[in-house]
Amino acid sequence: MKSFKCYFLLLPLILSTCTPQSKTSKAFLLWEEHLSVEQNIAKNAIPMESNEDFSFLDDIVRNRSVLILGEEGHSDYMTSIVKLKMIDYLQNKGFKSIAFEGYSILLSYIFSNPKYSELTKNWNPSPFLGSTDVLINDTDSYKSFIALMKEGRIKVWGFDCYSSFIDIEAVKAILDENASGELLSVDWPKLKDLYFRKFLRHYLPYYPTINPSKLTVTEQYGLMRMIDSISNHTQYLIHLNGSNKDLKVVLQWIRNLNTTFSGIEVGIEQVDEPIFQLHNRNRDIQMAENLDWIIENFPDEKIVVWCANFHCALDISQTRYSADSLLYFTFQSTGEFLAAKHREKMYSMAFTSSTKWDENDRGMLEKEIDNTIGTAQFAFIDFEPLRFAAGYRDKKFESNVILKKQGKWLYIFDGLYYIQNQDKDHSKDN
Repeated sequence: MKSFKCYFLLLPLILSTCTPQSKTSKAFLLWEEHLSVEQNIAKNAIPMESNEDFSFLDDIVRNRSVLILGEEGHSDYMTSIVKLKMIDYLQNKGFKSIAFEGYSILLSYIFSNPKYSELTKNWNPSPFLGSTDVLINDTDSYKSFIALMKEGRIKVWGFDCYSSFIDIEAVKAILDENASGELLSVDWPKLKDLYFRKFLRHYLPYYPTINPSKLTVTEQYGLMRMIDSISNHTQYLIHLNGSNKDLKVVLQWIRNLNTTFSGIEVGIEQVDEPIFQLHNRNRDIQMAENLDWIIENFPDEKIVVWCANFHCALDISQTRYSADSLLYFTFQSTGEFLAAKHREKMYSMAFTSSTKWDENDRGMLEKEIDNTIGTAQFAFIDFEPLRFAAGYRDKKFESNVILKKQGKWLYIFDGLYYIQNQDKDHSKDN
């Protein structure tokens, strides 16, 4: 009788772990020894026929304020469409800020600030989607996003360390606005010329009116001494009148220049792999610091972060870089740095597919998801309830989330959104 009673006490737990996962449930399917790791993971996939079914997000974002949405590649059309639709869905959940990889924190700050609307009113907003916008800028999802941005219903952020062509005008506008009668004495036209030639050299062929010559060491020194003057003047204004977000973003912009400076010296080509990788690590650290800056200075904002899967990894060392088995032990991604401070607030979601237009060799997990979900074109797996579950714990398996490789992916991301086909046909929003 005692054992019979215990059975009924345990029945709810048994049912919760043995029944198919609902879109709002934290239940998971029990580990089956006769299945491969990838098959066990894949059977937890929530299939979806439509790329507009995002009810699974409700539980995820209920108590979180930072949702990181990755992408396998920056040119993945269907991933971009899905993320834009997710952003639209999340408006009603309070997520009114979108932060983009590849975009300047200073430019996005001044663009989203009504105080500087006269300066920014004629700016073209399309570059806010970085390399992705050329693929999707004629779609309904893109147009809806741009409308939300222009109407001021969402704030758009950049969290990359890259520079932009409007940075010098933005800094001057901020310092003039906060001048308290004392303007900074800087040769702004000369500063702009040196800044473009140093930090935006790869764009200069598109701007034939700008001197394309590379800076001499003396010119670089003069450029950075002018940046020093901006930093010291900004700190002086804070000393006189107290700190505000305008002045703090100028100082944050200067912190980004140090990272950008080192990256330009390396160049685009990976001539010296160790130095190039060091710059990449510095870039990820700076991107995490920029996101932290946004979170700390705008604590009431709920933020969607748009970036590559690689950058949103929570622990990149749990997979292996094919050319150097030890590299990821020395590298730390944006997601890892951000999680060290904001783990309870954030959820990191990778995106993947089983069919991609530029690759035929896909990972085993993607193939098993495809085998599991039948006719569905989309699916989601929540890694959080699996991470420490019996059988699943500490397992590695093959996925093409960050190129095809083995990894303990349950610890690298919080969840996975699956798209069967990465469509290269950009003529329709489907």
